[in-house]
Amino acid sequence: MKRIICIFLLIIIIISACVMNVSAIPAMHYYGDVNLDRNVDILDATEIQRCLAKITEFSQLSKDLADVDADGHPTVADATMIQRKVAQLIYVFNQKSPGISADVSIANISANFNSGKAMVGVAVTFDTVAYSVEGVPLTYEYYIDNALVTNEKSENSQFTYVFEESGPHTVSVKVYNKYGENEERSIKYDVIDKGIDDSLMVSGIHANSLHLSPMNDIVITAHAYGGVAPYEYRFEQKDMGIIQDYSNYNRLDLGVLRLGTWVVKVYIKDANDDVVCMDYSFTVDEPMLS
Repeated sequence: MKRIICIFLLIIIIISACVMNVSAIPAMHYYGDVNLDRNVDILDATEIQRCLAKITEFSQLSKDLADVDADGHPTVADATMIQRKVAQLIYVFNQKSPGISADVSIANISANFNSGKAMVGVAVTFDTVAYSVEGVPLTYEYYIDNALVTNEKSENSQFTYVFEESGPHTVSVKVYNKYGENEERSIKYDVIDKGIDDSLMVSGIHANSLHLSPMNDIVITAHAYGGVAPYEYRFEQKDMGIIQDYSNYNRLDLGVLRLGTWVVKVYIKDANDDVVCMDYSFTVDEPMLS
């Protein structure tokens, strides 16, 4: 006989404030601004000469900004070109763009066991989706309750952790680009004591972004725990009816949605025809300016 257990749970992910190096609004670093003082002047040309003479050493960002002639290396020719621009003998550098926008943006942090469903002694995998306009590999650090738990920065955006104590925890990720600029975000994560049986349960439902807006497709992903695999997934929404009937596909692409709060009911069925369901609530809001 089919056993249906409905669990109505509003999942609230509390996100910490975004922390940027200088401000919440990423700033453009302009070619020629070698000393990063927001001006292109004779001091920048002098700084290149000092670096070439090994009197000073450039960061990777300063080194890239010094390459105004786009030959791949800071040289005397770059210092001369900056001097010529300051004297208004030339008006643009050889680079195709005016500068480098090296900000880092964290789009989403998710876990295969959502808040309130992870259990003591069960491995939880966190995954971070982040971007940098430079398109170079990013590196990641993870923290649990403000303590660094990764030995070193890694290009692997996934991190697996086994909680030894139940209760509320803070999970944070810091993402770096090649210039050392970074963004950090945190989520509150609740861990419960492990159950006495292995009954089927919804271990997590999450959306594909921290900030759901009417400008982007919204994808809902569900996960199951316990019972007897394989699992099948069904998605319903009050205004839309059954969006996807039982299948082995655990992702639902809702496309672009209008502003407001939405509730999707997710059913998960195992090989014994046991079924659990959960209401997943999320809000589509105006895009955040950051």
